[in-house]
Amino acid sequence: MPTPAELEWRLLDEANEDSCGLWEPCWALRTDLTLDLTDAELGAFIEPVMRDLVHRGLIELYRNQWARHEFVPVALEQADDLLADPVNWSAPPTNDYWAIWFGTTDAGEREWRKLQSQRAQAAHQA
Repeated sequence: MPTPAELEWRLLDEANEDSCGLWEPCWALRTDLTLDLTDAELGAFIEPVMRDLVHRGLIELYRNQWARHEFVPVALEQADDLLADPVNWSAPPTNDYWAIWFGTTDAGEREWRKLQSQRAQAAHQA
């Protein structure tokens, strides 16, 4: 499993490309690491890092209907409960279901750029 720092990078990287469904990091970890874990189990692993990124203002949560792409920001006070709910770590059952998505804030994009630069420098020195 990735370290918390590596997971933070992965979450910021996914969110910076485009807004993602909360279930997408579960799929990515399962595929990249060939893990035989449920979305709920992977979500429980990801949740503390995602919670930290949200509380640091680097990632924002949204409610969205997949078919409509109508992103409604989630209040910070609701974030912990939404992240703790295993249902939110699985893909929505239908396109009209209001699922939880995430994306970087301006501060999150700056942090992503900083981490990307550090990773490129480390790779260049290796």
